[in-house]
Amino acid sequence: MANQYLWQDEAENAVIARNILRFGYPRAFDGSLLVVSDIGYRKDYTWIFQPWLQNYLTAFSFCIFGGSSLSARLPFVLFGIASFASAYFLARRMFSLMTARVFLVIMLTCVPYLLMIRQARYYSLALFFALLLIHGYLDYAEKKRFADIKILASSFLLFNSNFGLFFPLAAGLIFHRIVFYRREADMKKDAGLILLTALILVPIFIYFKGWLHEVPLSADFVLGNVKFYLRSINRYIVPIRLIAVFYLVFAIMKRTFWPFVASYSDKRNISLILFIFVTTVLFMGIAKFRSLRYAIYLIPLLGILESYFLARWMNHGRVLASLCIVLLVTTNLFHQSLTDIFVKSVSGAFVNLSGKYDFEKQGGILEKMTEKAKERASEKNSIRSYFGEYLYEISHDYDGPIEGIVTYLKENAVETDRVKIPYGDCAVAFYTGLKVDNDMTPGKDPYPEWIIPRDYWTSKGFYSSDYYKEIQKKYEKIVLEYPDLRWENRPDDLGYHNFRTVSDYPKKVVIYKKK
Repeated sequence: MANQYLWQDEAENAVIARNILRFGYPRAFDGSLLVVSDIGYRKDYTWIFQPWLQNYLTAFSFCIFGGSSLSARLPFVLFGIASFASAYFLARRMFSLMTARVFLVIMLTCVPYLLMIRQARYYSLALFFALLLIHGYLDYAEKKRFADIKILASSFLLFNSNFGLFFPLAAGLIFHRIVFYRREADMKKDAGLILLTALILVPIFIYFKGWLHEVPLSADFVLGNVKFYLRSINRYIVPIRLIAVFYLVFAIMKRTFWPFVASYSDKRNISLILFIFVTTVLFMGIAKFRSLRYAIYLIPLLGILESYFLARWMNHGRVLASLCIVLLVTTNLFHQSLTDIFVKSVSGAFVNLSGKYDFEKQGGILEKMTEKAKERASEKNSIRSYFGEYLYEISHDYDGPIEGIVTYLKENAVETDRVKIPYGDCAVAFYTGLKVDNDMTPGKDPYPEWIIPRDYWTSKGFYSSDYYKEIQKKYEKIVLEYPDLRWENRPDDLGYHNFRTVSDYPKKVVIYKKK
C-alpha cells in the first residue's frame, strides 16, 4: 500500500482531508494551493466537487496514524476487504454455496478489484455501500424487519460516497421491483420509501450542485461511452462476448430463454444483476467522464453471475470447468485473446474478399467495412496474465514521476520554497509541505524557486511563450531519471496501468531550479 506514491486524485483527497484537520471543514484552499474544481466552491472555498465521506474518513485516519500514503489508503483497503466479504455472502444468498466458492476464486484474482480497493478514494466506500443497498433490497423483498432502515442508511452513505453511482443502481433495483414483485408489493409502502429516500438525498444533491456535472450530449458521445464500458468489462472483468455466444447457442439448442437456469429464484436474481448492469451502462453513457471506477459495483455482481454459470457447469463436468476457471483467473484468453483471434481471422478473410471484388471502389458501407476489417486484421493480440503481472507489481518497487519529483524536492528544496506545477500539485503539496501553485501562467508569482512543466499537462503554447524564454534564462534545467508519465499509476483501467516501472518512456521529468 505504501510503495507507490499517491497519484493526483488520491492526493486531492489527502489534501482536502488534511485541510479538514487544519480548518475544521473540507476547504479547497490552504492559503497557497487551490485544489481545482470544475464546478467551483461554496463559501470560504468549501469543497463540493465530490461528497465528503471519503475526506472525513481519510482525516480520521490521519488523526490517528498521521499523514502518509499508508494511512491515506488503509481505511479504504479495510472497506474493500469488507466489500469482498459482503459480496461473498451475497453470492451465497442469491444462488448457492458452490457459486460463492467459485466467486471467492474469481474475485481474489480480479485485478481491477484488487487495484481499486487500495486507492485512497471513494471506490471501496461506494462498493461496500452499494452491496449493502442490494442486501437491503433483498431483505425488503423478503419482508424482513428493519429492511427499510437498511435501505435508507445504505442509500445515504452511498450517496455521500459518490452520488453518480447511486442513481443507476437505484434505477435497477426499482425496475426489478416493478417487474418481479408488482403483484405482491405494497405499492403505497414502496412509494413512501422512495419518497423518503428522495427527501433525504435531494438536499445533499442541491448542496453539492450536482447538476453542474453536465456534459454536452450527442449520440456519438453516448455511444462511445457505452462501447467503452462494454469493451472494458469484457477485457478486464467478465468475458461477456463469449458468454453471449454460448448463451445464444444453448438458447437455440434448448429452445428456451433461460438455458442455464435451475429455478425461478435463480431467474429473478440473475435478472437483478442484469437490470443493474443495463441501467448502469446506459446511465454512464451520459456521464461526463468514463472509467471503470464509476461502475465498480458491477465487478462483484458480474463476478457472481459468472460464478453461477461456472458452478452450474461444475455439476456436469468438474474437471473441464475447473480448467476453465484456472484459465479465466490466470490469463485473458477468454476475455480478449480468443474472441480477438476469431475477429481477426474473419476480418482477414473479409479483406481478402474485398481485394477480390474491389469493395473499396464501390463506396458506401462496403468501403467502411473494409477499412474497419483492415484495422482489426492488423491488430496484434497476445495472451496476458494480469494477475501474474499484479503479483510482480506488489513484490517489486515502482518508480513514477511523482516519486521522482518529491524525492528531489525533499533533498534540495528548503521549507520556504515555492513550486509551480500544473499536475501532481496535490501530491507535491501533501508530501513536501511546500507552497504549491498549479497555475502555469505568470500570474501573481511568475518566478518561484521551482517550476515543473509536466509534459502532458503543459500546453504547447507555454514552450513558445516569452514567459518560458525568461524561465530558460533565470533557471537551471534539471532532468530526472523518472518517466514523465501522464499519471503516477492510474488504477482504474488496465490499459493505463503500469505493473512495473516504465523504463523506455521517451519523456523524462524536467525540473527548473531558480539560479
